Amino acid sequence: MACRLTLFKQQIGRYPASIGGNCSIRRLPPISLDAQVLRQAAESVAAHALALEPDLFGLEFRGPAKLSVGRYMAMYLVHVVFGLTHAEVGRMFRRDRTTSARAAAEIEERREDPIFDRTLEQLERALVAMIRRQAIS
Repeated sequence: MACRLTLFKQQIGRYPASIGGNCSIRRLPPISLDAQVLRQAAESVAAHALALEPDLFGLEFRGPAKLSVGRYMAMYLVHVVFGLTHAEVGRMFRRDRTTSARAAAEIEERREDPIFDRTLEQLERALVAMIRRQAIS
């Protein structure tokens, strides 16, 4: 069965690294992904975890510290769950690739805390579930 990620490929320029011949993104069925949908889903999951309004993520400036942490979490989740490069994540979030790399490094460092680590594991599962639901509907 052919993998249909045409919208994603058009916006990012290539397929996610985690997609092999069987088109599996963490066991997701073959779907057509839109980079905007991935970003909004990750921002929604991070916003929920930090009790933020998802609309705040669209701000062009850095924003308060809590919002920056949320953005870093969303960038990290897209990078880890979907296997995108930092350049791809940066483009998706309208940031530089170095910002994506810094986000990943900071979130990885915070994962040393077992509570934060468990929270991120739950957020990863929530993001996958959200994308699955959107793929079905």
